[in-house]
Amino acid sequence: MNIAVCDDEENIRCLIKKLIEKQSKDCQIMEFSSGRELLHFWRQKDREQIDILFLDISMDGADGMETAEQIRDWKVEKNEPLWGGLPLLIFVTGYPEYMPKAFSVNAFQYLVKPIDEREFEDALKKALRECRYLEAKKNTEPREILIRNGNVTRKVPAIFIILRAITGKLWYSCKMRKSGATERSVRWRTNCGKAFFGFTGDIS
Repeated sequence: MNIAVCDDEENIRCLIKKLIEKQSKDCQIMEFSSGRELLHFWRQKDREQIDILFLDISMDGADGMETAEQIRDWKVEKNEPLWGGLPLLIFVTGYPEYMPKAFSVNAFQYLVKPIDEREFEDALKKALRECRYLEAKKNTEPREILIRNGNVTRKVPAIFIILRAITGKLWYSCKMRKSGATERSVRWRTNCGKAFFGFTGDIS
């Protein structure tokens, strides 16, 4: 897991690094002394993924809020999720008045300096747990259903399937894929004339 610390004060970076290592020794920690330096790293195509980002607000050049806004805008351009995506942003700042604005850049946590070790430990614990959940979710093969209607077959995520019957009698056959299990054939029969599967539209 990669954790980045961006703060223009070296003593704060050292403190945050020490607190991270105290709680999680298997993390790789990257340090940045300015928002400009972090954004330069972010633009690199072959860069390592940042899972958790501790970001100061008051810095020379591009401050933390401007830096977070640029990262948010890049994620929007790449059609990446703003919530439920990485990196998890944790502001560490001496300015509590910026807290409401932090929600506009999808901050995960907001810590006010001087850093309280117990609050930091709790925030990092939650962030680590969220990162593990998101990583596991990303690597889990989604369940899918193949819907065949005549000569047309469509693949649909099983979680979005809602079978609705309208009129008449029709048979639909499909295969349900389940991670780690053998595929099994499923056939539905409706008592009415038309069946369709509703999620984003009708399949008929």
